[in-house]
Amino acid sequence: PETGFYVLSQFKIEGIKAEQTYRCDLTAFDKDGKALVAWKTEGRSFDPNPSGVYSGQTNITPEQVPLVKSSNVTCLVADSI
Repeated sequence: PETGFYVLSQFKIEGIKAEQTYRCDLTAFDKDGKALVAWKTEGRSFDPNPSGVYSGQTNITPEQVPLVKSSNVTCLVADSI
């Protein structure tokens, strides 16, 4: 459900070329390294700057907002997924 609170992770995908698709698994962690929330994002790279900044976001609860300290992103890139 929509909470109005989000965790946003911004990242670059090394080596991606224009018109390639990507699928990324993201996880947000608290200061102790405990996973708070995990989600997926996918899309297609674009010209003129396929190596630019990408992002993924998901809803979190108001209680989780002050706990978020870091995130991890793992991506797969292909000509088509």
